[in-house]
Amino acid sequence: MSPLPYGVKRFAAQAKKDGLRAAASRKARVLRDRPLHALRNQLDQIHDRRVTGMSLEHFEAALDDGAYDSISTPYGTLQRVLGREKFTKSDVLLDVGCGAGRPLAYLAGRRFPGQLVGIELNPSVAQVAQQWASRKKNVRIVAGDAFEHDLTPYTVFFIWKAMMPELFRQFVLKVEAEVRHPVRFFYVGDQDDGDFMDGRPGWTLRRRDWVSRIHGVPMHSEPARFSSWVFDPAAARAVAATAAESAEPAASVDPAEPVQPADPTE
Repeated sequence: MSPLPYGVKRFAAQAKKDGLRAAASRKARVLRDRPLHALRNQLDQIHDRRVTGMSLEHFEAALDDGAYDSISTPYGTLQRVLGREKFTKSDVLLDVGCGAGRPLAYLAGRRFPGQLVGIELNPSVAQVAQQWASRKKNVRIVAGDAFEHDLTPYTVFFIWKAMMPELFRQFVLKVEAEVRHPVRFFYVGDQDDGDFMDGRPGWTLRRRDWVSRIHGVPMHSEPARFSSWVFDPAAARAVAATAAESAEPAASVDPAEPVQPADPTE
């Protein structure tokens, strides 16, 4: 094997050095942020108890290869994502992969006027959420698979990185196939695969922003971005109909039928 040119070796050495520096910087940031993380967790648990009577700071490993571990969403993130939103009595919100149910608790604490439903694949985690949700008139927890759940009643969807990118894309297709009215769709984890909806018929992006840190306080150990969408199935169907019309071939002439020449006297 011939030796690498000097310029290539120098570039590789510099890239390795830069990588080590970046890793050291990330480690230093994590160590620096630990006290803030701990304080934020304590404040989140205080808010948990005010609303639900128990702590919702819950971690449990994923049961399925396509799912992420169950981790509670910080209240700061929920405030950034949902704090501006207005809801009505007719709204029915589904939290997909709800975990211990902190997003639902956040909305219940804001006196959400409609119905709140959480679906959780892991039955032991769903049981944690059911402990407090059973005391709320408008909160219900379903232990089950979101892909087997009927989506037609819902007007709002919330997902906090509950599934791997490929499954997330399949869930978006399920939403498109089942809903019959405009819905709002909130996705935390947009940095990985939120661009799947970009340019899709019927989808309109309302907001997109980072929530890794809020007012200098670390919310997540890794970069985290959210997006807010509206999906209008009628608009999606209209685009599909227009595309189908434009794809129809022009009327063809049967080669067995002789073409009559135009009469020059007419």
